[in-house]
Amino acid sequence: MTENNYHKMKLRQITSSGNSREFHEILKKRNNLLKKDYGCNGIIISAPHHSPKGLENIAGGTRPADNNTGYVARNIADHCKGQLVIATRATEDPNKTEGTFHKHTVGKSPNVYVEIHGHVSANYDIEISCGAQSHTKHSEKLAEKVTQYLNDIATNVEMSKPEMAEQLRNLTVCGNYEDIKMKANRTKTITDARNAGSNAYHIELSSELRMKDVGTNESIPEIGVYVSRAISAALADVHGECIKSKSPKLEEPL
Repeated sequence: MTENNYHKMKLRQITSSGNSREFHEILKKRNNLLKKDYGCNGIIISAPHHSPKGLENIAGGTRPADNNTGYVARNIADHCKGQLVIATRATEDPNKTEGTFHKHTVGKSPNVYVEIHGHVSANYDIEISCGAQSHTKHSEKLAEKVTQYLNDIATNVEMSKPEMAEQLRNLTVCGNYEDIKMKANRTKTITDARNAGSNAYHIELSSELRMKDVGTNESIPEIGVYVSRAISAALADVHGECIKSKSPKLEEPL
């Protein structure tokens, strides 16, 4: 591969919290790769297409932006205690090219590799794929666990937040390869990770789980925080041996 075909991004290693000014500022920048290492090398949580709310496209207009997915990935990584990798406002498509993003995700050969994406027109609110029909049993199992934890959270908040409990129970989740729209069958990172023996998941979230109707682009809606908890708990349930913190507790959003 020639140097010109290698998608370079500026690497930003951070240790600060998700509420820090540093974290928010990096997520606004173009073509940066943000990394945080929580100490467990078995799982990588990534967001290849993060952009601030309001930006419609990335990669020179060739693909829609996944607004605020970096914040969702950060929430999940805070519980899974693995590694976090976020590509910000990328000038090329990070998960379909060789480059800095591929090197710091698939290139690290994690036991579990997860990508967080955003959709506006999928068949379900949350779609989970391993990128191939042959691996649908794995994505279906994770989707089943996500649904279970969403229901558990709904039960926990029902007395204090009945409307939120109803919203959580009404979310649709699917991991069946034939039924979902966002199959990720042409996603290089998912395919390469799977071929290298990693458990690879491509998770698509509807806009309602990532963006508030009003307010700052430096946060996600309350329901998105609870969905992050459900995903991290599901990952810990299915791949507990790879995850340092196995039982993410329900917490009030910051």
